[in-house]
Amino acid sequence: MPDNVGNTPNTALDISLAPVVKTFTDSVNFGDNDYYRFTLSERSSFAASLQDLNANANVELLNSLGNTININGVPQSSVNGGTLLEAINAILDPGIYYIRVFPGSPADPNNPSSTTPDTSYSLYAIADNDIKSGMLWRNYSTGENQVWQMDGATLTGVSNLTPIAPSGWIIEAVADLNSDQTPDILWRNYDGGEVAAWIMNGNAIERSVTIDFIGDTNWQLVGTADFNDDRKADFIWRNYASGENLVWFMNGTARDSFTYLLDLSTEWALQGVGDFDGDQNADFVWRNLRSGDNFIWLMNGVEFKKLISLPSDPDQNRQIQGTGDFNRDGQTDIVWRNYATGANEAWLMNSTAVASVISLPSQPGAGWVAKASYNSIPNPVGFDLAGNQRQDGLLIGSLNGNGRYQDAINSNDGEDYYKFLLGSTTDLVVTLTGPTGGALSADLDIEVLSASGSVLASGTQSGSTAETFSTSFDAGTYYIRVFPKAVVNASVPYQLDLKVNNRPVLATNAPLTLNEGATKTIDRGTLLITDENNTANQLTYALSASPNSARGDLLFDGNRITTGNRFTQADIDSGKLSYRQNGSETTTDNFVFTVSDGQGGSISATTFSINVTPVNDAPVLTTNVSLTLSEGAVANLSSSNLALTDAEQSTAQLVYTVGDLPTKGSLSLNGALVTKGTTFTQADINSGNKFSYRHDGSESLNDSFTFSAGDGAGGTLTPPVNTFSLQITPVNDLPVLVTNQGV
Repeated sequence: MPDNVGNTPNTALDISLAPVVKTFTDSVNFGDNDYYRFTLSERSSFAASLQDLNANANVELLNSLGNTININGVPQSSVNGGTLLEAINAILDPGIYYIRVFPGSPADPNNPSSTTPDTSYSLYAIADNDIKSGMLWRNYSTGENQVWQMDGATLTGVSNLTPIAPSGWIIEAVADLNSDQTPDILWRNYDGGEVAAWIMNGNAIERSVTIDFIGDTNWQLVGTADFNDDRKADFIWRNYASGENLVWFMNGTARDSFTYLLDLSTEWALQGVGDFDGDQNADFVWRNLRSGDNFIWLMNGVEFKKLISLPSDPDQNRQIQGTGDFNRDGQTDIVWRNYATGANEAWLMNSTAVASVISLPSQPGAGWVAKASYNSIPNPVGFDLAGNQRQDGLLIGSLNGNGRYQDAINSNDGEDYYKFLLGSTTDLVVTLTGPTGGALSADLDIEVLSASGSVLASGTQSGSTAETFSTSFDAGTYYIRVFPKAVVNASVPYQLDLKVNNRPVLATNAPLTLNEGATKTIDRGTLLITDENNTANQLTYALSASPNSARGDLLFDGNRITTGNRFTQADIDSGKLSYRQNGSETTTDNFVFTVSDGQGGSISATTFSINVTPVNDAPVLTTNVSLTLSEGAVANLSSSNLALTDAEQSTAQLVYTVGDLPTKGSLSLNGALVTKGTTFTQADINSGNKFSYRHDGSESLNDSFTFSAGDGAGGTLTPPVNTFSLQITPVNDLPVLVTNQGV
């Protein structure tokens, strides 16, 4: 997966968060941290989670200086073990923040480059200032002023403000001028050019202040936005006589400096300001008062970036009244009013495209003019991460590491449920404390439920005492329920800690099969222990009984090991464990082992079986002692002269084949003359009277014959041709009268 996210705060990927969850996918590994940067313009609820992990990864929230944020003594980080869901849930002040995603700890601290997990992830993030877009109205016929409180397209309330008699005073814009998270109202007197602001406290006027202004009333204050990232509203001015545009950089109600923008001909009216492309820059919505054309200037600060056309509307009774977010999707929407009918509507935008149009409540009377958006006071209350019913429980994943989760119980959130999965028998310690690990602020209890909802374990201490219990569970699906003993009115924050030890599992214990006399590696396909929260290096075998030394040996790195020796699953995985059969004719062997994960989990004495496939052994010539006989005599060969051995075959199956015949005598088998190619057995030899040699009486002292041998099952003698020697003892011959002729 390509690395699409910056690896330092300076190269962080800029993201725009909204009240809808946004998803970002990437991966982290050794030396690779991912940074995401976002900006909050108002105090907001924030939540982020790491899910879809294939290994361990963690997440933390940093401030603009790159330091981990600490709220009420709780670091805003999540460093759960294994592939458990990571989660951060906080309420944040306006500012710049970073989300850091980083890999889990290396399995071997001495070799981090090779043992740090390479983890792919999905980052889910959301921010909600709980602001609802409303509308500010002024009736220029009657002098009435009022605020509509809205929830989406629904009018939830109307607040009447102090009326101002019809005069030259016009409401020009809405902005938070004193950084109190409350919108203030900017007025312009077109009789004299003065600018004033109502500093609001909710919907009540706290005070009125005078602001610097441009005397030429051709210059109109047409909008506000933060153009220099100082979280203060700056003023946008437009000259409808010349087409000039400029920005005043403000420090509250005081002007610091100004800059000119791109000019635009005077038939164009700037009727809305908002971030349409999610780049944290204010963009401009323009309407042509002659043709009805509409477009957006996408801006980069005060620099023009791109023009985007919007649908035209030639009806000049219809005018844009501003912008807002009327479906709380984090997108800037455009508000329209029909001055002929009093009808109002919102273009719900998907970036710069119109996704749909919704009707807003009407406001009859041509004298009414709106400014959108007049936002409600932000009141973030934090997200409820854990579901309030068992079927909606927060899925934290397979419980293969220790975990910690922060949340709260309150009057609107009476119960929290967490769902987890177990792939093997697991020892679990559950602890419920206050957010910093101390006492709770109210009486909360905790239960572990089965998949069907039955209570399996619980902690029900009274008062603010922390809850804790430990128990074991088999593989399956479970829920944790956090709930108050009695109804609570105030928020009760808590910290849920899960200490996990998955017991080791004998995943594979297949007999090792090897040939007689061979050596074979015992690999993970033959012997495998798995443990969801322990590495192969941590799973230690101990030999309870070694193989029978008369049959074979267990080897580690080529060296014999015996009872009491230890090795790990990592050793098996790397091919260090093997068994050597010693060539004996036994067809089975075994050894016995136990296993420990170092955290209390174990496997009791278990037998590993070894099956030996017999291999036909070649016959061995154990005796080849020459036969000694007297000149002209006959002698039988016995096993003391010629003998083959074969552990698998009988003497009748060990067959000799005669090659070269003797030259000074002859061979007989059962009294019959032996010729080249004649066969005889070891049993014939062993009888001592079936296979014989007869010397021809010549004066030669040596003779011999050659032979080969086999066991009838494919085994043959090595070397293939052997020689049997015959030693002749001379005998004094009587003199022979060869001539006797008379004289």
